[in-house]
Amino acid sequence: MKTKKIIIFDLDDTLIHSDAKIRVFNSISNEMVSALSPTQFNYHIPGQAQYLSFEDFDCEKILGRSKLYPNMYRSLKRYLANGIPVSIVTARSNKKIIIDFFKSKNIQLKPSLVYPVSNPNSNFTGNISQRKKQAITELICKGYNNITFYDDNIENLAAASELNSDTVQIKIIHVSHGQKSQNRTKS
Repeated sequence: MKTKKIIIFDLDDTLIHSDAKIRVFNSISNEMVSALSPTQFNYHIPGQAQYLSFEDFDCEKILGRSKLYPNMYRSLKRYLANGIPVSIVTARSNKKIIIDFFKSKNIQLKPSLVYPVSNPNSNFTGNISQRKKQAITELICKGYNNITFYDDNIENLAAASELNSDTVQIKIIHVSHGQKSQNRTKS
């Protein structure tokens, strides 16, 4: 079988630092209880009388102010310069603002490789880890079988590593604050 390589990046707290927050509200009083960064949200245990708002993640202005982590930006540019396809698999929901953000940074992404897994028009279901796993499965169905996946969330990485098989190799890289902190490959 021919090897077809792709690099997958999560967006928030992997490739970029954003001011976007997940707002936690008391469902009885409708008062905001807290505002969490994406990394903080990775470890958030929701209370029973709470609901969440992700509206910051659909705001083009907030995304436009985001900063690419320099080391991750260099990796992204290097992969693209070497002709290796790059995919963005993110918990965000709006593909257009993601593509426009990268265009503003002189990075041309293939729209067919951008997966905003919270888009209500997508067929992805379950929690974010399950949705990202489904997006990676779509990439595998497109023929990609040598995959490197960068993400700041260990649950997302663990879900992706479940897709390893005799014909698909997935290298997972845990990113912490934009720094590569851990290399794990499940065989």
